[in-house]
Amino acid sequence: MSKISESSYSVIIIEDNVLIAQEVLELLEPAGFQPIGQFQTYLSALKSLDDLSPSFCVLDLDLGGSMYSGFGPGEEGRRLLAVLAHIQVPTVVYSAFTRMQHQLERIHPNMIAVDKIEPAERVIEALGELRDASHQA
Repeated sequence: MSKISESSYSVIIIEDNVLIAQEVLELLEPAGFQPIGQFQTYLSALKSLDDLSPSFCVLDLDLGGSMYSGFGPGEEGRRLLAVLAHIQVPTVVYSAFTRMQHQLERIHPNMIAVDKIEPAERVIEALGELRDASHQA
C-alpha cells in the first residue's frame, strides 16, 4: 500500500539541472503538492528517502549525462527507480530516456514517464494522475 494520504502530497525532486528542478518546484504548490526535498545526486536522494518519506518523486534518470550505456537508462537511475518502487513511492520519470517506458514500467509499475522535451506542466499533470490513481486503488 502506498504512503499517500489525502492531506499530504509531498514530493521530492531528483534532478541535476537546477533550472529544470526550479521550474518543477515552482509549479508544485499551486497544484496542491508539497516540495520536501531537492537533490542533484542519487546518493544524496537515497540517504534522505527514509527520513523524508515522500508521497511522490520526480526523477531524472541521467544525472550528469554520463550514464547512458546504449541499453537504456543508466544503472544508477534504474537502481533508484527500483528503490522507489520497493518503498512504494509513485514516480514521474522526467527524462530523455522515456522512449524505453516499457523497460521502466517493469522496474516500477507505478510510474509515468514524461520526456524532457515536454514542459514542466506535464510533470505536474502526471503527478496529478498518480495522485488520482492512488485514491481509486
